[in-house]
This record gives sequence, structure tokens and C-alpha cells, in this order.
Amino acid sequence: MKKLVFTAMCLFAGATIATAQTAPQTPAVKFNETEHVFGDIPQGTPVSTVFTFVNESDSPLTIDTATPSCGCTVPDFSKEAVAPGAQGEIKVTYNAAAISNFTKTITVKFKGDSAPVVLTIKGRVLAKK
Repeated sequence: MKKLVFTAMCLFAGATIATAQTAPQTPAVKFNETEHVFGDIPQGTPVSTVFTFVNESDSPLTIDTATPSCGCTVPDFSKEAVAPGAQGEIKVTYNAAAISNFTKTITVKFKGDSAPVVLTIKGRVLAKK
């Protein structure tokens, strides 16, 4: 009988935990691209790209944070809300100081409970000729 009660309690606890865990809400946002490849760039020449997105929701959307994976990558974005149906931008600049292949990410979080969007930049820094 104790085994039966214990099993029932475990099943109830597991069901409670499973229903409490819901997938994070992703805002209705559509990016033009989430990965940009710069290709070959000369050392010491910063490069930039702009990731654009459209707010496909029914309410204004605001970027809370855009966190780069390292200090050599700088995201720039407006703190203003993007209206429904409007377009927003995140400009990403990479400082091409070190000669090497690179892959860097920018984790973008929107205000509210949402899953982050990860943007990626890639390329290869070559020695100046």
C-alpha cells in the first residue's frame, strides 16, 4: 500500500511540474536574417551590418537587451517601441583586430516573457596587404 501511495504521489508531482513548465513566449517578430556572413575583411577595418525585423504582433515591441558574445562586437538599437507592423533595426559592428576566422553572436531579448533571438555574424579577418 505504501508503494502505491508513493507512486501516486510521484505521478501527481510529475504532472504538476510538467503543467507548470510552459515554453517561453516568443514575440511575433520576423527577422530578415539571423546570420550574416561578412566574408574576407582586412585586419583593422571595422565592419557593420544591419539586422532588420518586423513586429508581427498586435502590440508595440521593445528590445530589452542585445548582448554580444564578446567585446569586439557592438550592437546598436533603438530603445523606442516598434509599432505593430513596423520595422526595427539592430546594427552590429565587428572590430576586425585579430587575424582569424570568427563567429560571434548577439542575444536579443524583447521586453516581456520571451525567448531570446540569437543573431550570428561570421567572417575571416586577413592581414592587410
